[in-house]
Amino acid sequence: MLNIRLLVKKAVREARKVGLRRFVVEAVNRFSYRGSANDFDRVNGTDTGGKVPLWRLGIPYPSARFGASYLSPTESRIKDALENVPRHATLVDLGSGKGRALIIAARMGFRRVIGVEFAAELVDIARRNLAITGAGAEVILGDAGEYALPGGPLGIYLYNPFSAEIMRKVAAQLDGRSEETWVAYLNPGSEPECVELFDAIMERAVEVHGLIVWSARKKSCGSP
Repeated sequence: MLNIRLLVKKAVREARKVGLRRFVVEAVNRFSYRGSANDFDRVNGTDTGGKVPLWRLGIPYPSARFGASYLSPTESRIKDALENVPRHATLVDLGSGKGRALIIAARMGFRRVIGVEFAAELVDIARRNLAITGAGAEVILGDAGEYALPGGPLGIYLYNPFSAEIMRKVAAQLDGRSEETWVAYLNPGSEPECVELFDAIMERAVEVHGLIVWSARKKSCGSP
């Protein structure tokens, strides 16, 4: 289903952000991309690859104009990001798409794995992928900016899913949180304002090869 209104809004916003010339070049590259098979899907019999522009999807949330096209990193990159998050945490993938990270996180042994995605078509695909692999994860259809994060030790996984307009709402929930919290952000360089939001409330634990992991640990009694 083509969402023409969303396509126009995102095109105007992006052209203003990067300039008309760069926007045209990038648009040509996006339309020429057809996606390809990948090792993860060949091995698992899943459909987690390819690139899906949001304008091709029916998204009922106004925040759709702040989202990014679906594109999953490789299995090794996801593992590198999640390796730094303790397994006793609940792992929440905001903008979980087709569910590749959810499958990998479940296999890595996280206490609980949750995906939040606002495109119903991608949620359906993710649930099929979880059923195929038997991965113990759940997918919630909803707006990541409005999703109430669960209590207890928490890990947030992000693969450049949306811009600062939504990320501010996520950071606001994390700010002042008393429980142990980690944020693993792949490809953060494309949204420097989002990086600044987390730098303001958490400490960087890892920074390497397009990955930043922030950590905020629960304070002990008597800590300032």
